[in-house]
Amino acid sequence: MKQQRLAAKALAVGAYAPSFELPDHNGKLVSSAALLNKGRLVVCFIRGRWCPFCVGQMEAMSGIAEQVETAGASLLAISPQTEKQAYFMHDQHKLAFPLLVDAHNDIARQFGLVYRVPEEQQAIYRRTFVNLPFVNGDDIWELPIPATYVIDRDGTILFASANEDYMERPEPLEILAQMT
Repeated sequence: MKQQRLAAKALAVGAYAPSFELPDHNGKLVSSAALLNKGRLVVCFIRGRWCPFCVGQMEAMSGIAEQVETAGASLLAISPQTEKQAYFMHDQHKLAFPLLVDAHNDIARQFGLVYRVPEEQQAIYRRTFVNLPFVNGDDIWELPIPATYVIDRDGTILFASANEDYMERPEPLEILAQMT
């Protein structure tokens, strides 16, 4: 399957992360360069609020947000969903960090994470009322594979976890271990 080969193309440890500036769930622009000036940056790429595995990961990451901040790092998540959907997710799950809007997966594409949802999967999503064109605000049917990065102040990737299996996510303690 195409997305299985995708993880091998995702940015890996030692690579430089592209800088970005994206709106958060409230429309406020968030700059990776500004955050990296303060310390390390933890970035989680998720599919959206409709994905129970993404929700579980975001709630788990919210549980360690204070520890990440205490370690001098910033935490954020990025998804292709619209600002309104990001706002709903952030509010509903009481996330303790910004949820950024990556329209058309522009930043996820720079990290090597984007794939087009196969036709058979599109049909399953439609049957289960996952309306990606509505949630993402476009009809391109693209998603990022779930990924988590820890980026050092100079932009070097210190930790990378990108997995086509949307059920596999790094444990929060694994992320915290990167803070020292």
